[in-house]
Amino acid sequence: MDFNWEQVENALKLSVKSEYTHYGHDAETIQVNVRVQAPECPDEARKPVDLVVVLDRSGSMAGSKLELCKSTVEFLVRELAPHDRLGLVSYDTHVRLDLPLTRMDAAGKRAVTQALRNINAGSATNLSGGLLAGLNEIQSSKRADGEPPHPVQSVLLLTDGLANHGVTNPDALVKLVKGALAPSISLFTFGYGSGHHADLLRQLSDLGRGMYYFVQHVDGVSLAFADCLGGLLSVVAQNIVLTLETTAGSGVTLNPLPDTYKRVKTVPTAPSSMEHQRQQIDLGDLYGEEQRDVLLQVHLPKMTDRTEKDMDTDTATPIVRCTVTYSNILAAKAFCQTEGTLEIIRAGTLKSPQIPDKDVVEQKMRFLTTEAMAAAHQQAESGHLAAGQASLQTALDSITHKMEGIKKGGLDSASGETFLADLRECHANLASTRMYRAKGQQRLVGHRQCHMNQRSNNIEMSWSNDDDTRAACKRSVGGTRPSYQNKKKDSMMAKARRSSGYHE
Repeated sequence: MDFNWEQVENALKLSVKSEYTHYGHDAETIQVNVRVQAPECPDEARKPVDLVVVLDRSGSMAGSKLELCKSTVEFLVRELAPHDRLGLVSYDTHVRLDLPLTRMDAAGKRAVTQALRNINAGSATNLSGGLLAGLNEIQSSKRADGEPPHPVQSVLLLTDGLANHGVTNPDALVKLVKGALAPSISLFTFGYGSGHHADLLRQLSDLGRGMYYFVQHVDGVSLAFADCLGGLLSVVAQNIVLTLETTAGSGVTLNPLPDTYKRVKTVPTAPSSMEHQRQQIDLGDLYGEEQRDVLLQVHLPKMTDRTEKDMDTDTATPIVRCTVTYSNILAAKAFCQTEGTLEIIRAGTLKSPQIPDKDVVEQKMRFLTTEAMAAAHQQAESGHLAAGQASLQTALDSITHKMEGIKKGGLDSASGETFLADLRECHANLASTRMYRAKGQQRLVGHRQCHMNQRSNNIEMSWSNDDDTRAACKRSVGGTRPSYQNKKKDSMMAKARRSSGYHE
């Protein structure tokens, strides 16, 4: 492996690993993992943000729901700096811009407090109108202060029910938002209770490269917003594109990427030549300390033109070249580039046994997890809960076996334990229709998106007051934080727990 890490402060790092270091001379398909790793985001280096909160004030939000949401907005305001901006849209049957994007200096924070006092529960749920108004505000080319938009721009949409006014058909709403959403805007959705359309909110957040949060209990909204804000206040890179290219003369080919990869575009090669392939993957943005892994299948051709002497040499052969281009937010550089090349050894005699690379095995387990969750969700939505449990159990058995192999190699895998815990939880939530509708559907959708995007959204259950749930869900790659949660999110969560009276 050859890496060229750009000599830029706070640069992304790139690593490329195959499952094994040595392969034989016969044709075979191998597993390769490409990892893009982000640096930490120091508080003093983070860039200003523009946020628009779109708040449901329909009749079902009356009482403690709406009051807690208001308190949560006030928490966000306290954590924003004077150079950040916040806007506020609320909706019932009618949509209202309660506060245009305003700098969060002392005067701006007072304006938010006043706007919140004027928000009261009303009638129906015009989710489409509220969301479009939020997008319109965040996507305006000029702000009220006359300055251009900040680099990080996001809409936070909260609802507790199904859309029953305006555009109510989920497919039509997704299509509408897809046509209205600018590529530079992220969209995060928060579903309150069990009455919302979880898959719709997940689809909307996917369109906006954000996350869907399931807020099961009424006082969990502050934790969900805190996790979201912690991420947005730690963005280190945007417009990340990974280019994969086979090396000339290697004869290897890249298998088609699975459908689970989003926003993938393949650059076709000339029909007369299969030697040289190039694929590009749009990875979106990265928060501090986050990573993105792309698991590839690379086909090695049969070696027929090597002498017996060549077969016995341990000569490394470059087969795949990787390039990452991105905007470095911390360094204020619009274009940065990092490169790496995968080399393997094709030996006549293989050492046995070879120990597989832990990173590759963990990414294989991650894809097993997300594929099983996708299948289980589809089966459960069709009323086949037992079939959904069977899909999850198959993944549980496979990952358990892989974990045994990792342990035999003298290693452990906190990521693998996380996959197993989440699969077990989803399996338990498919025990009955009642349980599935109450929380199983939302948890299944959220868990899958979390592992697909390698970004945290598993907040309320991670810090549940239920001891058994806390024991099952408080976990991380490092063993101290929920899955994929960085230091900034962890810090913001701690502040939210103190503010709302949570106790560990």
